[in-house]
Amino acid sequence: EEPKPLKKQAQIEKDEAYARELKAELNKNISWDDVIEQTYCCWYKLKLLDNAADSRLRLLGQSAAVDDKMKKYH
Repeated sequence: EEPKPLKKQAQIEKDEAYARELKAELNKNISWDDVIEQTYCCWYKLKLLDNAADSRLRLLGQSAAVDDKMKKYH
């Protein structure tokens, strides 16, 4: 014989308990130190790329200014 369906509130509570169990199981398998380290490494690489892009833009701006000066003298 099949179990009787739970009432709405009872089903919600059962689903919430199951969700908590799943979340605990997932978190148990995560090395949070590794997650933090990987996140920091990605942030640091992006920061380096951003700084490199800024430097290139400054160099391009300077070379454009030099080109303008050269055009004045030629």
